[in-house]
Amino acid sequence: MSIKLNIDSTTKKYTDGVVGRIEHHAKEVEAAFAAIMGFVLVYSDSGSMAVREGRVQEIGNMGWAEFGGRRVAFRYEHATRKIEVRDGSVQGPMLADFDNNTELTALLDFFKNL
Repeated sequence: MSIKLNIDSTTKKYTDGVVGRIEHHAKEVEAAFAAIMGFVLVYSDSGSMAVREGRVQEIGNMGWAEFGGRRVAFRYEHATRKIEVRDGSVQGPMLADFDNNTELTALLDFFKNL
């Protein structure tokens, strides 16, 4: 017998929106975004994921999650064309940045050591 796993509508709306924007403006982070979302689901503290509220009930691009109680922020930086991970807030010190050239094992190491 199987048990259904659900991704709630807010999470789905967020990922669909980001993927849509990536396809038009940021193909260089498409694979990195998918991998990062997977690692966040696996390694973040339960119930800690959050996203920025956008205009008129839309969901923005920025997100947060906690790892062992440590809050980190995720954002796309247009100047470097990478996804940045920052400590505490989107203005906090940068912990890492990722794009499609980032090795999967480097992502794994980063998330396991947060």
